[in-house]
Amino acid sequence: MNSNDRQRGERSLAPVVVGLVVACAVLLVVVIVLGVFYLRSREPTEPPSTAIVAPTEAATGTPAPSPGEEELVAIIPDTTKVLSGLTIDKLASISDDGSVYIFSEMTPELEALAVGDVIAADAWEQTPYGFLRKVTGVTMEGQQVAVRTDQARLEDAIEQGVVHAGQELTPGDVRVGTQLPGVELAYAGPGLSQSASAFIVELEDVVLLDLDGNLETTDDQVRANGRLSFEPRFDFDLRMRGFAIERLSAVSGATERVDLNIGANVQLLDAHEEVQVAYYLLQPITVWVGWLPVVFTPVLTVDVGLDGSAVVGFDVGVAQEANLNVGLVYTGGGWSPVSEFTNDFVFTPPTITASCRVRGYAGLQLAILIYGVGGPQGQLDGFLDLDADLNRDPWWELYGGLGATVGVRFEVLGYRLADYEERVLEQRFPLSQGGARPTDVPPTGPVPSEPAPTEKPPPTATPVQTPTFTPTPAPTPDCSFEPSGEFAALWQTYKSQLGCPDYPAPKTIQDAEQAFENGRMFWRDDNRLIYVVYEQGGLTGTYQVLVDEWEEGDPELSCAGTPPAERVQPKRGFGLVWCKLGGPAAAIGWGLEEEAGFWEGKGDPLVQDFGAGVIFRDSAGMVSEMAYVFLSNTGTFVHESY
Repeated sequence: MNSNDRQRGERSLAPVVVGLVVACAVLLVVVIVLGVFYLRSREPTEPPSTAIVAPTEAATGTPAPSPGEEELVAIIPDTTKVLSGLTIDKLASISDDGSVYIFSEMTPELEALAVGDVIAADAWEQTPYGFLRKVTGVTMEGQQVAVRTDQARLEDAIEQGVVHAGQELTPGDVRVGTQLPGVELAYAGPGLSQSASAFIVELEDVVLLDLDGNLETTDDQVRANGRLSFEPRFDFDLRMRGFAIERLSAVSGATERVDLNIGANVQLLDAHEEVQVAYYLLQPITVWVGWLPVVFTPVLTVDVGLDGSAVVGFDVGVAQEANLNVGLVYTGGGWSPVSEFTNDFVFTPPTITASCRVRGYAGLQLAILIYGVGGPQGQLDGFLDLDADLNRDPWWELYGGLGATVGVRFEVLGYRLADYEERVLEQRFPLSQGGARPTDVPPTGPVPSEPAPTEKPPPTATPVQTPTFTPTPAPTPDCSFEPSGEFAALWQTYKSQLGCPDYPAPKTIQDAEQAFENGRMFWRDDNRLIYVVYEQGGLTGTYQVLVDEWEEGDPELSCAGTPPAERVQPKRGFGLVWCKLGGPAAAIGWGLEEEAGFWEGKGDPLVQDFGAGVIFRDSAGMVSEMAYVFLSNTGTFVHESY
């Protein structure tokens, strides 16, 4: 089921003409900043100088448990060894892949190392992210000591304990950053009216798009001016027992204020462009579990993008204040999303000199690197849709929206859980619309095709308020073609959630299927993805999608387990995923039967991919005429007749 010659289908990207869609970029940037997605940390400190011994009295107390939770005293095994500053001072080099540490001479701590030990270090000048490694060998190379290692995980280093932190991040935490010309990270001061903890990003004639690539010619550029202010905060809580993650909570939030103006006077056709406006690497944050330092490094990135088409120019401004909390909680073998959102908009009606349909969007990304590797991460996407047609009444419509995706990478956390990502927020709402077209502007021809929706909402006064986040129906997509074949009618029912089809008609694939106590698993041969389906009554539920990492030659059973009577332990690719999800404790339960494969002529599995989901008919659907509709924006599915 997992031969090495199977390949994933790739989507081709339409050519980039970069465009006027920047109008949207305004609200986009606005909204983007709106929800800085932050997870994790404690008190920021400067890395100690190289000759100082690592701290031994910092934050070693066990944090108070949450209501109803048992207090956990930190237990660190003797095989976890923290290298002091005296040993780190002898660190001469680290190999490019991070596996070999060369020390200039032997120290007592190095001499005590054995294969299988876990070594850790705080953030020092030589190790700015700290490290957590498992020793695979220690050898002398002349006078030098070579320590060979693999990546270790917290489940190797901590038998029991709690890692907890929560605080606001400030511009004073920035260690290094890069920005586009015209972008400046300012500090709060007289006249700025923001607190000293706010990130204030000033934009002065920042070029988001330059059609000819020549900055000296300005009549073909899209430029942004204004100020983005945000105060990110986060809370991270990890409970471990018996060398395993018991509970993980990563919630971040931000108070955001935006005052932006974006303008252009260019003609664009089907433009697609994304620009990284700013990148900030923050100071490491160390939290102590017993004597083990856990080192977190926040990384913040701001992106702005444009999509759409326009005949000529526009100018649009917006001011916004928003408050956002988003995150994920893992407990009891399953994930739960967290999302809270309030927002106020005040905007200036756009100045538009011709027809356009554009979307501007911005993404505020936050990654929390644990020992410089992986950890909690998230992205907040804000967007602005502007749809103008001089031949129509109303002749322009303005929409705003916000989405948030959060996830956790487990490569440095644990072995039992797979990387997880979920779309926890998706909101689109009308801002305003214009009346009849201006009498001094002649009608224009049709606007080139674009991806922005054209749904007409009722008029809304300015300012627009969205007091709390409440899901609203997504707009009907404007697709270049509609699906045909078996799933055409089903798509009509769910097209606002599925988006546009990737190809015209369903295709037959080879798949593998297995029933479990609490759901099913499906494997697709065409892209090596495994769908883990958690059924709630059989017709609805949630699902996860994971990459099939099992290869021919790997053990059929990926972890130990003793199934109850009339139950089976999954094998091969399903088995590896099952083990990563918790094995015998996995929420999907034990298998009810062995996996089975199907193909054209046997079960005839059918699939059709869409921009925001998949419609899939398993082998049973051939007879029942039912299919699964997987909705990627919500992580939910329905199972119904097609």
